[in-house]
Amino acid sequence: MALSTQAPTELGEGRTACPSPSIVVLTSSYCAKLSERKTIYHPLRLYAEHTREIALDAYVACDAYALDPTEETSPRPHRVADLGPFPVLDLAASRDAAGKNLVLAVVNRDPERAQTTAIELAEPARVLAGTAFEVNGTDPTVVNSFAQPEAVAVRERPLGARPLPLSYTFPPHSLTLLRLGLAVL
Repeated sequence: MALSTQAPTELGEGRTACPSPSIVVLTSSYCAKLSERKTIYHPLRLYAEHTREIALDAYVACDAYALDPTEETSPRPHRVADLGPFPVLDLAASRDAAGKNLVLAVVNRDPERAQTTAIELAEPARVLAGTAFEVNGTDPTVVNSFAQPEAVAVRERPLGARPLPLSYTFPPHSLTLLRLGLAVL
């Protein structure tokens, strides 16, 4: 598909006209290749692919993280530090309608320390199998680029059958999505 090389013409009052407009349609596979280079692609893809249809009310008992207002660099007038302190672990939970598949999305906000947790359910259950998807980089400031397209990437690992409570360690500055197949007892 050819692109127009003609420059838009100024019409006055802030309006322009393009003498030969062109439209480029990017296919979804092309967009995915480009998006994979963006750091935010990985968490959004994991949420879209694995979040189930029923949102669950989840409770997290953990330390709190207070943001230092002097470290904020945003030019916006709103200060994130005013909203804190924040729990070190942030949790979103969902399940399928049958109650056999549970998905936990956990952000560890601590930039330096892993957080070991005990995951419990209100109903007795057993994890039949599962998968952990971890999005992380070498430090919280790392982003993907064309030079380093996998600086922040998804690491996938299987989780075997085990009883609850499930012990899991969330690495520092990470997003981990746990997809668990359950047998309700």
